[in-house]
Amino acid sequence: MAITDGFRQFKSPGPVASAYLLDRTSKVKALRGPVGGGKTVTNIYDGMRAAALMAPCNDGVIRYRRAIIGSTYGQLERNLYPSWKRWLPDDETNFTPDQEWKGGGGRSAWHRLNWDIVPTTPHQRAVAAKFGRQLLEVRAEFIFAAIGDLVVEEFMRGFEPTDLWLFEADQLPESVMTVGATRIGRYPATGDAPDAVPLDVPFHYYIGMDLNSPDTDSWFYETFEEKKPATMRCYAQPSGLAPNAENRKNLRPDYYDNQIETLMGQRNGKNLVRRMVHNQYAPTVDGQPVYEAYDDSTHLAQTPLAPLKGVEIVMG
Repeated sequence: MAITDGFRQFKSPGPVASAYLLDRTSKVKALRGPVGGGKTVTNIYDGMRAAALMAPCNDGVIRYRRAIIGSTYGQLERNLYPSWKRWLPDDETNFTPDQEWKGGGGRSAWHRLNWDIVPTTPHQRAVAAKFGRQLLEVRAEFIFAAIGDLVVEEFMRGFEPTDLWLFEADQLPESVMTVGATRIGRYPATGDAPDAVPLDVPFHYYIGMDLNSPDTDSWFYETFEEKKPATMRCYAQPSGLAPNAENRKNLRPDYYDNQIETLMGQRNGKNLVRRMVHNQYAPTVDGQPVYEAYDDSTHLAQTPLAPLKGVEIVMG
């Protein structure tokens, strides 16, 4: 299993996406950004990177399983599969000839990929030296599933992945994250079996997610912006029209102009533009907001405000 020219060379969309990829401590991490910000491709690569950094099992093989969860199979097939198969084709053009795709067409799908890596972590190097190998074999499984109308607890029953990717997480109920947190880290097994990771060797498992900015009534806003648990981290990309916008090199010059024109023709168009183009949270409104120009990046303090000595307090 050698890496061939079939694999597309990944380049991070920008610094925020890079920070998301490099996060190896958060139990839950989210990449929030505008449409066209490169979130999907970043998460595809995040899974490949997570597999390549896994601890080898006792037989020297790296085993990894990621469950990718969407709201419906139509959503996965329309919004995810084209990008997935562009980067990881399910035929002989793939970067690894040893791969297999099953399912799809309105039901769950499964993509198995095997490839070799150069050991990079201390444990990987030690295992490679033990077996006299220059390369280590990775056996990765990616399972695509949609929750649909199922009860989350029922949907999650039997799941034993290494980690989870919640695709377009703002379209999913919060319970997918909370229940999913109890299912990750179950693969591979730990112990003395050949296909298990030794008990004294830790590996990082987590929930990754991507999304556009939701409204301020969403569970995501409450969790990541109000509660802010220490084990969770949200990486927010700049506006698609900002000078430091991410992934612009891969978009047509009029991409966001066309997005704005389309969104403004819909009900609540201004807030849709805020969310989908400028990556700003927006309220769920009936009618017009009082302060239309409100902007989180300008009017919301990013850290708690402390009293300024010598400044009078004026109450009105």
